[in-house]
Amino acid sequence: MTFNLWIKAVHKGSIVYSIFCAISYFYMVSSWGGYSFIINIIPLFSVLTIFINKYSVKIYISYSVFYVTGTLFSFLVPFVGF
Repeated sequence: MTFNLWIKAVHKGSIVYSIFCAISYFYMVSSWGGYSFIINIIPLFSVLTIFINKYSVKIYISYSVFYVTGTLFSFLVPFVGF
């Protein structure tokens, strides 16, 4: 669900989808130890788009909103915040 919302956020450049993606990421942090996979794949996507000259404002908006809100939400989980 997180990756699906990420693709929608990038495709539309929507802050709302980025926040929904961050909420989905928060659910993954609180339920699964492999959340680091998600937080590594999304920046890798952003960096690769820079290298192939496909980077746009939509990706910038989606990534910045997702990263900030996702990180703030993940600190609410006691194990991660420690």
